[in-house]
Amino acid sequence: MTKQLLFTLLLVATPVAAQTRRDLRVAVTFDDLPAVAVARCEPRALNARLLESLKRNKMPAVALVVTGPGRCGGDQLNSIVDMWLDAGHDVGSHTRSHRDFNNMTLSAFTADVDAAHERLSQILGRRGKRLEYFRHPMLHAGDTPAKHQGPLEPL
Repeated sequence: MTKQLLFTLLLVATPVAAQTRRDLRVAVTFDDLPAVAVARCEPRALNARLLESLKRNKMPAVALVVTGPGRCGGDQLNSIVDMWLDAGHDVGSHTRSHRDFNNMTLSAFTADVDAAHERLSQILGRRGKRLEYFRHPMLHAGDTPAKHQGPLEPL
């Protein structure tokens, strides 16, 4: 699956890189880190393969991290975030629980985002970095006007 994903990303990024007259950029992001257990949970190996491929292809990326317990690699979150930072990439938040905002109250989702922000800010702060990126799980940014215009609107 990782090879197929990277191959697809390279196919998309290659035409952009080939154009020299305009300054075009592609954002490469990886959601759901520290890992997703497809067959078995091997977060360090998965992240090492991703990072090696990014290095080989000289491709910057952002890892969007789910910080909650019970996820594949959750017990290794600090060291996996450090792997991404050591490789020169950025790290952002993908919430604590990866729950769908459309199926949550605004207050519950805000608490989920805040918990992830706090955890990642501590990890990044040790390295003199601050949290700058966020992505809603499933790309769902709320299903009501109140959610769209609530305190999370800047996200």
